[in-house]
Amino acid sequence: MNVILLSLDTVRADCLGAYGSADRNSPFIDALARKSTLYLDALASSPWTLPSHASMFTGLYPSNHGSHCQRVPFTDDMQTIAERLAAEGYETLSFNGGGNVGATLGFGRGFARCRSFAFRAGSSDIRQYVRSNPLLPIEEGIAWIKAARGGGRGDRPPFFLFLHTYEAHSPYYSRRDDSFTSLEELKDLQLSKDKGACAKARRDYQGGLEWADRAVGELVRTLKASGLEEKTVLVLTSDHGEAFLEHGFVLHSIKLYSEFLRVPLIIFDPRHPVARASRKPASIVDIKPTLLDLLGMEVEPGMDGISLVREVDDARCRFAEVCFDPGASNRLLRAGIVTLADVSSKMIAQKDKRLIFNDQRGTVELYDVAADPAMLTDLAGRDRAEAARLKAVLDKWIASTRMGYDKPSRRQIRPSERGLPREQADQLRSLGYIGPEG
Repeated sequence: MNVILLSLDTVRADCLGAYGSADRNSPFIDALARKSTLYLDALASSPWTLPSHASMFTGLYPSNHGSHCQRVPFTDDMQTIAERLAAEGYETLSFNGGGNVGATLGFGRGFARCRSFAFRAGSSDIRQYVRSNPLLPIEEGIAWIKAARGGGRGDRPPFFLFLHTYEAHSPYYSRRDDSFTSLEELKDLQLSKDKGACAKARRDYQGGLEWADRAVGELVRTLKASGLEEKTVLVLTSDHGEAFLEHGFVLHSIKLYSEFLRVPLIIFDPRHPVARASRKPASIVDIKPTLLDLLGMEVEPGMDGISLVREVDDARCRFAEVCFDPGASNRLLRAGIVTLADVSSKMIAQKDKRLIFNDQRGTVELYDVAADPAMLTDLAGRDRAEAARLKAVLDKWIASTRMGYDKPSRRQIRPSERGLPREQADQLRSLGYIGPEG
């Protein structure tokens, strides 16, 4: 079987029709879901791009792969999914949006061909945004399928194709409405909390998602026309969500609530092309072991993720983390919106309970997502026993990880000293991940 891993950066699950959205802006993704397994309770491992994609590739949580900080590559002692499939004889290719999934951060490992498209969004310039095309990686992947695998030619090895786009990422642009929300406007929104501006920002975000959905439709049509649909496992997911003032914040990278962490996970297996809605407790760390299992390959030990093909204990614990990093957080730090103590937290999810521990302030929050899906009512004060139980489990897990409580902020990592290619640094700056001095 061929494999395509498609990552739509910054897509909240609840913005897709398949996950209950009434906006009707994702008809092609919804159609894919109707012949796939749809994981209803899938969580990102972190609320920003670099650590979450590292988790997808390695099957490890951030405290085990080590890529907490901007520009710090993840561990090289665990094979990536691309390295493993290359070793199994797969042709491996990556067409991605660069920035936090660029080859210099480890994401080129295992790929015979890895091309990043330097999409420069521009922080406030709609003209620059319109001239750019964040969907180029998917378009390039489609072109490669047509040229190299058209007609379902069987004279080449199976392929693993990683596709990634920043289409829904800030700044937002709705082509349908020709409406743009810049990073400066989002920073102002964070301070003003203006409901009208927030509604516009969300509409523009949804407009970008609609365009990404069209690209998904074209990819699926290409697979079918090329005779590859019946030979290709397609995984569609995202690395994190996006906030629109649900907890007083916009954008992402700083908190561990549902709007930041609940992501789509849709797995199309042509051997079982039927709709299945699974409530298994899932995480993006499960993508690598699940793919290996679907391909009939041995799942190597040492991963945090598990194969979702197998039985999954309903009481399984999942984790998510965010640490202070001088890149992803500095746009908010510079504006005085958050402090260093706001951006180092860990979360444990078990059944319907979510406990968030801020490991710099020493505070805990407890939520029941069955009764409170948006995580608006903190139960830690009234259910102290449950909070203490989950905190003890979280502490035990933290102690078992490579990093433990040794946060990058306390070790004074200065990743900017490592340097980046100018093109990659320019793109990270345009996406808001590093400042003019970064």
